[in-house]
This record gives sequence, structure tokens and C-alpha cells, in this order.
Amino acid sequence: MHTFLFVEKLKHWTVINGGDGWAVEQEPNGCEPFPKGYPSCFVSSYGKCSAEQQIDLRAVGLTQKVMDEVNPVITISDW
Repeated sequence: MHTFLFVEKLKHWTVINGGDGWAVEQEPNGCEPFPKGYPSCFVSSYGKCSAEQQIDLRAVGLTQKVMDEVNPVITISDW
């Protein structure tokens, strides 16, 4: 595992490590090449690993009124 990449790339995440834990790969190992524009990806170990991140929607510009009344659809994807 590349520790400097792990610290930088997961600094906003809460992680639970199993096995060898989480890592960041610069080149895909054992899968298709990355899509254009994706220089790296997270990889987990053979043991149970999880990661979560909280995003403060007010801090990125959504008002409480928009969240309460408009109730915008928020889409999260994991590649």
C-alpha cells in the first residue's frame, strides 16, 4: 500500500480496515483500464472494509429551505 496516497486520498473519509485495509491504485490491477479522466481508484482488501463520508450540504450552498421544501434528488455513484 502507498501510505502517502492513502492518507491524502482518504483524508475526508471514515474507514474501517480489514485484512490489508484500503489503498489507492494509480494503475488498475486485475481489471479493465480506468476511464479517461480517472487517474486512480480506491481498492479494498480481502477482509471486510468499509468507508463513509459525510457531506455538509449547507457548506456547499444548499439552503435549509431548499432541502426541506424542494427535497432535491441526490445521486451518489461508486465506480
